[in-house]
Amino acid sequence: MREYILYPESENKLKASGLIAKIKAVDRYDDNFPSTHNILSKQEFQYCIKEIEEKGYFKTPPKKEYKEALNKFYKDGGKWKLVKNGKKIEEEAEDRSFMLFSGYMASFFLSQEEFWNNEKFGFENIYDFFGSLGAAYIDSRSYKENKGHSWQHQLQDGRIFFSEVKGNMHGDLEITREELTPYETFDPLGNKVNYRQVLQSDIQDIMSHHSVEDGLLATLLTYIKQEKIASLFTNKEFTIKFLKELKVDTRQPLYADFGDRMHDPKIFFMETLPIPAWEERSLTKEGRYIPSQSGSYGIFIEKNKNLIFAYMGGNADTYKEGDRKAEFAPEEIDHLVKGLFIQAARQLGRTSAGQLVEVLDYWYKNILV
Repeated sequence: MREYILYPESENKLKASGLIAKIKAVDRYDDNFPSTHNILSKQEFQYCIKEIEEKGYFKTPPKKEYKEALNKFYKDGGKWKLVKNGKKIEEEAEDRSFMLFSGYMASFFLSQEEFWNNEKFGFENIYDFFGSLGAAYIDSRSYKENKGHSWQHQLQDGRIFFSEVKGNMHGDLEITREELTPYETFDPLGNKVNYRQVLQSDIQDIMSHHSVEDGLLATLLTYIKQEKIASLFTNKEFTIKFLKELKVDTRQPLYADFGDRMHDPKIFFMETLPIPAWEERSLTKEGRYIPSQSGSYGIFIEKNKNLIFAYMGGNADTYKEGDRKAEFAPEEIDHLVKGLFIQAARQLGRTSAGQLVEVLDYWYKNILV
């Protein structure tokens, strides 16, 4: 997952100037470049400014407004502000933002002559220039753990999401979804910029517990048939080719749950009720779900056929609108199915690829007729 989102407008400018290539040329373990970890104390703000000054970047004195803006953030902090689908969003900025809009990270890639010359690189203000460059640097140094299957998709309403099916450090299935939509954005100093810190409102995630991949696969296959979704997995020839190229290993994975998950695959298809509509969530406690450590994720279908995952805690008895944790368009379902198989084939989770093949085979022979 990203930590900062760089909008296409800024990314294209940085690419055209050669700065993206300059960032990518840096070894992510090179200690001569700054750490991307969050600032632990405000004393580090002073260290950042002192280092910029020692490099000679203040030989051309910064504008008064620059100093005033940084001092205000040092004293009071600030908020990221944007509007998502008509709703105003304000979220506190992490202290690390200071390393971006102050120019501290940018100073490692710009000469003294370039440092204050945002117009040369096509940026309207210095804060967008510094911040975008810092966001690109942080993304280049981010660590990708237990990488599974990922994709990017734009929903009908224009929202853009980057999604990934993967395993966490305990082998539990995670499906993470990060919104990348380039909304009009104002940084913690109040400047219009083309990047942002990843906000809580950007994140959709499903954090399961123990072996759930086989049951979830059966639900996805049920959804494909129930809603008549155009899926490549209804084609056996495609599926055989996909599994062959994936080099499926039917052995139990490293994190396997032995015993209680060695079920006949028909168990996952025994429910006679269809996947319920999201609008009917208050009428039923039945339906498909996957467990989490302290609750479960119910699975529903939206009017537009999007697949909805909603979280219910252990003490709750119904789903509210705010419980929606993730939604996927019909065009993304094949990615979810692929993700489960890739997750299992790479032994990132608790369910073997062999178990998933059995579920799929049962569906072909007994359900998809």
